[in-house]
Amino acid sequence: MSEVRSVVSRDDIFSRRIREQAAGQPDRRLDVLVAGCGWPEPLDLEGVQARVTGIDEDLPVLRASAEARKDLDALALGDLRSVPVPPRAFDVLHVPFLLERIEHPELVLDRLLTGLRPGGVLLLRI
Repeated sequence: MSEVRSVVSRDDIFSRRIREQAAGQPDRRLDVLVAGCGWPEPLDLEGVQARVTGIDEDLPVLRASAEARKDLDALALGDLRSVPVPPRAFDVLHVPFLLERIEHPELVLDRLLTGLRPGGVLLLRI
């Protein structure tokens, strides 16, 4: 089997898209929700005034990974079907490698989407 390589650098389209969203709102802080923050790669938000909140399942390996991330301003771990997500509180909803590893992803995604502000952006990484 041949090797598959990504043409997307670590300064990927997700971080770039978040910076574009911030550029469209230069007078205020960007609120970002990372659902699946147990994934160890932080977003590159250099130069962006942002508050990043992470949520994920409360499993020992995910807790350790999430707590080690330096880019999170707040963290909530628990059952993603019931973890509190304030309505219309986030400009960006980033969901990296979450939906394929949880039960009832449709319920979780529906819950997460209630937290997205009008004009916000949903970024899914699967």
